Amino acid sequence: MKTLMLIPVYNSSKILPVLFRFLYKLDPQPELYVFAENNSHDNTLELIRKFKKPHKVIRVWFRKDAVTISENRYVPIAHVRQLLLTFARCYDPDYAIFLDSDVCPRTKELINNLTTWKKDIVGGSYLRPFPEGLFLASKWEVPEHPNARIYYRKPRLPLDEPHVTSAGCMCLSRKIIQDNRINFYPMYREHASEDFGYCLQAREQGYKIYLDSTAKLIHFIPEKIPPKPWCFNTITRELVRFAYEDGSEQREQIKTPIRRRKMKIGLLSTRFFGVPPIGYSGLEQIVWDLAYSLDKLGHEVTLFAPEGSMPPPHGKLVETGKAIHGANVDWLKVEREAYEVFKDKLLDLDILHGHNWFGFEYLAKKESRNLRVMHTHHGLRLDLLKPFNRLFKLNLVGISDWALEAFARQGFTARRCYNGIAIEKYAFQQKKGERFMFLGRICSAKGPHVAIEAAKKAGVGLDVIGATKFVDDVDYVSRVKGLCDGEKIKFIGEVTPEAKIEYLQNAKGLLIPSRFGEPFGLISVEAMACGTVPIALDDGALREIIIDGRTGFVCNSANTMAMRLKDVDSIDPKTCRERAEQFSREKMAEEYLTLYSSILDGQEW
Repeated sequence: MKTLMLIPVYNSSKILPVLFRFLYKLDPQPELYVFAENNSHDNTLELIRKFKKPHKVIRVWFRKDAVTISENRYVPIAHVRQLLLTFARCYDPDYAIFLDSDVCPRTKELINNLTTWKKDIVGGSYLRPFPEGLFLASKWEVPEHPNARIYYRKPRLPLDEPHVTSAGCMCLSRKIIQDNRINFYPMYREHASEDFGYCLQAREQGYKIYLDSTAKLIHFIPEKIPPKPWCFNTITRELVRFAYEDGSEQREQIKTPIRRRKMKIGLLSTRFFGVPPIGYSGLEQIVWDLAYSLDKLGHEVTLFAPEGSMPPPHGKLVETGKAIHGANVDWLKVEREAYEVFKDKLLDLDILHGHNWFGFEYLAKKESRNLRVMHTHHGLRLDLLKPFNRLFKLNLVGISDWALEAFARQGFTARRCYNGIAIEKYAFQQKKGERFMFLGRICSAKGPHVAIEAAKKAGVGLDVIGATKFVDDVDYVSRVKGLCDGEKIKFIGEVTPEAKIEYLQNAKGLLIPSRFGEPFGLISVEAMACGTVPIALDDGALREIIIDGRTGFVCNSANTMAMRLKDVDSIDPKTCRERAEQFSREKMAEEYLTLYSSILDGQEW
């Protein structure tokens, strides 16, 4: 277990011993990191360093006048929280405790809930009479103080809808720590506190926040709250250069984050389809959208892809051979042939990011150890990567939390980055037709026969659309065609990208009856972008992408799917669109840039 404690302010002496003892009861040998600022006005750092169990202290230094020069007091505080969150992502802990050190849990129940409950965020909240409709669940005891009314009873959050939030004492799960869409800064609500702004973003992304209503907490109010020496420039709206030290008093400057500089990025695709693909192929489309977005952000992108591919507007293309366009080949052989083409063209790259099926970028690193690589695995099996796992850090990325769990069962550590689409290409359409649709490869794993079964049971029309060439069972395609009557159930087959979007816009709903363990489920995002409701079996990561009952339905059988086909009108198409916008290619590129930065700064996994 890797524990990360984040202690941002002062007076933490009353809580540290309790937390430390409890954490070591949970695990006798945890990896325990403690972050502290240099403006503590008590013996916080002394207590941390006197603790006899093994732990690591990282102390952060800031200038003293940032709060006074900032027009919003919460903005510089949010910057500091964001800095600590960035550290948390680099250390990849199982959970992180954000603790305002003037908050003291008086019972072990709160700490137990913070560390052991299976929630996204668990915490307490300050005593403030927030606007009506804001729910606080924690019981607080505040010592008598003449300025308590001024400090803690002045409404600061003019929100017009109910929210549940946490402040002062938060435990974040590993899942939410690594979600780069949720940050302390920038905040999108001008008057929200830093914790409140973070929780609102988390809520918007579908995460659950639980406030412990059983624990009695004490909030210590000092006679004079000292100015907090945050480091923030209101003109450039950036952090001022700061320094930190690890276990000593010597200060060292932190490097300018690599993501602020222009990078030379290589993206390695497969041999099967061009980039972007002419027909429907999710992996190659993701590679293109990433290449395009990175290029738009000003980075120098080299695309390694089959003949006929298109380089990003300001980048270049290295062709790796003819596109295969077929499944019945020796996949390993054709990927190795591509490797022989590009292996000598990697020296000028800052990082090589592979999206091929067998991780040939690792073979390149084995031959040139200075090469920095990352691999996004769009499948689930990692057998061929095991020899490399013993040689160096793989910097492996999965495209969902479900995929990360599958990787962990095979002994691999990975980070998560959700796929993204070009939202602007999928025009929203409120008004729908009367027919449903299936879209995907015509293979048993994708389950078009299940979609047909559900449509027949529900008595609705269905269009079966999908690739028939890149399949390994031609007889199955024939069987699916035989299940279609040409009227109620129509077999359409392969269509152009433009026609695909038109079908998605007009469909009453999209059936996704996958049964192989969907690592992501890109088609569900494409449907929601058009305002079309996805109705899926509970397979792989689909439950992560589709919010059941709100942006679609996740079913446990064809019978349930048939029943849900009658409920699609209960889902607001605008809600579907809003959900899809959370999976844009721009966000995907930003998340990958964060991972690139970690690797180039020596923080690999």
